[in-house]
Amino acid sequence: MAGRMPPRMACLVLLSRPPQLTLHATTRSTRRKPTACSSTRRTFATTPSCWSQSIAPKVVRGEPKLFSSADEAVADLKSGSTVLSAGFGLCGVAETLIQAIARRGAQDLHSLTAVSNNAGIAKVGGLALLADAGQLSRLILSFLGSNKTLEKNYLTGKVAIELCPQGTIAERIRAGGAGIPAFYTPTGVATLLQEGNIPVRLSSDGKEVIEHGKKREVREFKGRKYLMEEAITGDVAILRAWKVDEAGNCIFRYTTKAFGPIMAKAATMTIVEAEEIVPVGSIDPNDVDLPGIFVDRIVPATADKHIEIKKLRNLDNNIPEKAESPEIAQRNRIAKRAAKELKKGFYVNLGVGIPTLAPSYLPKGHTVWIQSENGILGMGPYPTEEEVDADIINAGKETVTLVPGASTFDSSESFGMIRGGHVDVSILGALQVAANGDLANYMIPGKVFKGMGGAMDLVSNPNNTKIVVATSHVAKDGTSKIVQKCNLPLTGAKCVVTLLPRSFQELQRPCVFEVDREKGELTLTELAPGVDVDGIRAKTDAEFAVAPTLKRISMERATPCKSPPDEKLEDAASAPTFFEYEASAEVRRILLKTDIRILPILALLFLCSFFDRTNVGNAKIFGLENDTGITDHQYDIGLAVFYLFYVCSELPSNLVLKKASPRVWLPFLAVLWGIITMCLGFISSYGSFVAVRALLGVAEGGLLPGMVLYLSAFYKRSDLALRIGLFYTAASLSGAFGGLLARGLVEIGPRGGLEGWRWIFIIEGLLTVVCGIIAAVGLPNSLATATFLTPAERELAQGRILQDKPSQGDNTNSESESLKWSEVLRGITDISMWLSALAYFAILAGLYSFGLFLPTIIEDSGFTTNANRVQLWSVIPYAVATVFTVLIAFLSDRLKLRGVVMLFTLPFAIVGYAVIANVSNAQVEYGMTFLMATGMYASVPCVLVWNSNNSAGHYKRATTSAMQLAVANCGGILFNVLWCHKVNRDKANGKYDRYAGYNDDRDPNFMFVL
Repeated sequence: MAGRMPPRMACLVLLSRPPQLTLHATTRSTRRKPTACSSTRRTFATTPSCWSQSIAPKVVRGEPKLFSSADEAVADLKSGSTVLSAGFGLCGVAETLIQAIARRGAQDLHSLTAVSNNAGIAKVGGLALLADAGQLSRLILSFLGSNKTLEKNYLTGKVAIELCPQGTIAERIRAGGAGIPAFYTPTGVATLLQEGNIPVRLSSDGKEVIEHGKKREVREFKGRKYLMEEAITGDVAILRAWKVDEAGNCIFRYTTKAFGPIMAKAATMTIVEAEEIVPVGSIDPNDVDLPGIFVDRIVPATADKHIEIKKLRNLDNNIPEKAESPEIAQRNRIAKRAAKELKKGFYVNLGVGIPTLAPSYLPKGHTVWIQSENGILGMGPYPTEEEVDADIINAGKETVTLVPGASTFDSSESFGMIRGGHVDVSILGALQVAANGDLANYMIPGKVFKGMGGAMDLVSNPNNTKIVVATSHVAKDGTSKIVQKCNLPLTGAKCVVTLLPRSFQELQRPCVFEVDREKGELTLTELAPGVDVDGIRAKTDAEFAVAPTLKRISMERATPCKSPPDEKLEDAASAPTFFEYEASAEVRRILLKTDIRILPILALLFLCSFFDRTNVGNAKIFGLENDTGITDHQYDIGLAVFYLFYVCSELPSNLVLKKASPRVWLPFLAVLWGIITMCLGFISSYGSFVAVRALLGVAEGGLLPGMVLYLSAFYKRSDLALRIGLFYTAASLSGAFGGLLARGLVEIGPRGGLEGWRWIFIIEGLLTVVCGIIAAVGLPNSLATATFLTPAERELAQGRILQDKPSQGDNTNSESESLKWSEVLRGITDISMWLSALAYFAILAGLYSFGLFLPTIIEDSGFTTNANRVQLWSVIPYAVATVFTVLIAFLSDRLKLRGVVMLFTLPFAIVGYAVIANVSNAQVEYGMTFLMATGMYASVPCVLVWNSNNSAGHYKRATTSAMQLAVANCGGILFNVLWCHKVNRDKANGKYDRYAGYNDDRDPNFMFVL
């Protein structure tokens, strides 16, 4: 594996089979019982090794190689022997032979030196069983693994552990088998390995180093430095093969050949445990992985196979069994950017953790060949339960599959690909990265050291293999991982080319650094929306330049792999799920929290806005015109002036919203129009009436477009219609009872020299001021500052918005987008904006006429002539419309359609209007009001969010939202000036004169805000 810190031990999965049956379902093999000759008694002697005196059992040529049991095969193994133990993790480990060695006990067999990829897992399998038995005195490993006994023995000086890069161990063994005493390798240059500073043996108290590592000789070839490494040989090699004939020819399945063939060649005696033993001639020569010349003894494999980390993928519609956590979402964003480094046809090595996620975000048909250093080229995704094969694992010891065209080979060949520069890209994690490209990713002094795995080999040829680091920007203790100079032990010097960190813990979004390894300079080249350069500098200990053209990282949604549920020996924390699942409980909780915090406040502000806009109708009923000397014509002009200034203020207000911040601007508007509303209680003439109404239009004009724009910063496009429908219908339903409030307030006067109608303005205006203050305290400015969410929830919520609208970032608070008048012009000239504005204009026309005629219809129906009862009858159509508005908005979000849904709802209104215009039956007319209200009101949320959904860029979206409402609200001017004077003035007056106490639904002004 590639030098990552190991996950912690969790659970064990055994592929148990009866001893005489095939051990794994996918082997499709049966074991042949040993022949009688395998029980022949033998005479043993020692024979020399390649370059030193060997104490291996004597090999007598010509004698049968079959032994009846593993106990017999290891009976003459001597204390002090060097044992080469094949396998990778728990895959391909000779468990039968290891158990037989352990059964001999420490008194009979001890002081063994073991060479392996890793030490196995305590009480489970591998060399850990010999450590538990006290038989090991020295280990040569690349990775210690999860082994408490070995850790304790090492820290108390009982066991010496020589840690060496995985590729170097493989090459040292291969050299030993080929009779080569030493070789030079670029792996480990400028690391602790070069100077021999990795402790091999400690004192009994663990405080002193008794034995240091061996200092390597350094030589330079063609301007590059290389370390000399000595070959490794052994007295005995123990390995497991799938099929072996009686001549010793072996076939290894898939990744079990990682160390088997090379160890067999480097030992004086090789003992193979076979899952299936066949007669000579049963194996095709083309299939032989290890010729019989290297095999001396053969025993049946009777021990169970183990799967160290069983990872599965879910085929059920890509839906994971567990919802994605914010931490996993953060990792996935880095992986998505890392995927862009993988060009079509590339050969790629991926480290453990974040790097393994990158292929999940490759476009369909974009093929890369994934190399795993344990001997795979063409690694596929995690398997299904039916595809699990204990003999196919990756460098992280997880179960995987192979893609068509894949190949498997031993570790020396695998690392030859890497050191030789045949791999195009290698993506790793990191503990530290320096400005000059130095990488530290395997050891923190003072903490338990597990080993470097294959990481040093992976970065050994940066001139031919691009090294990309994907990691978090800061460590868990808050220190930066991007430093001017590494103070942790190096994995490789000047090797990193591209660095992909999450920007920082508070706002986990990626950025990209490019490294000039020769100049030792770091340059910021890409930045995610919502992240600024100053924020990056604050969390970076290295000096860096900023590219002249700083690219923005696209955050569009990707289509990742299926989520793998975990069944494994080690901790799930290091094995993330692959994608965000929108139906997760966590996402629903975030939406609910946001709804509860934001929507009631917006509904309250909207309720106040139409109270303050339409209370003039109630004031007229209670004597406004008589007390101020205003005529009906002047009154209508005052209403029209309101809409004129309302329309003119919408666009400027939306442009100011971003700079002023929504938490300040929206409450400020509410407090302002509340004060202006109170001023209406003190008017005394036509001039003051028109002036105050004009100011009220200026103040209120920015509310609705501002709220639509504000909500788009908190919700995905597919969530927006329902939220607008909720606050919009809540206000409209409450508005039906506005007349009762007005009737109660008018009873205050005359007091203090003020008539009762004046108190309507004063009290309702004062209530609006209070609501504005509440909004200033309760409204969050943006998702990044939403204190009602946890940091993890804020991160996930921001990620959803970024994925949904990649050009947006933080709609209202980001400094990454400045005001450009070209964006405003682009919004004004957008043909889709004008079409939706005209559609909304037509909808408002229907709403105005509905509000105008509803009182007359109720009166003509004969249900009642009492004003209060008429008001109650008028509530019913609004209530039905409210329910359907919410349902239609929900349906629109689920279908992610706006215009099509409107085409479904509006025909109901058309039918209602057509019938009511051609019948004289009052009951039928009243029934049609339900169709009219439902069809018109249910269309409003869809038409309001249409532009926001289709406008990219804050200022264009601000422009289109405001312009849409401005064009539509021009109907307020036309219907007040033209309808009331030219069409049917009697019915309009009847709204105020005949139904005292009836409020918003009798005034065309009220119908507009619904």
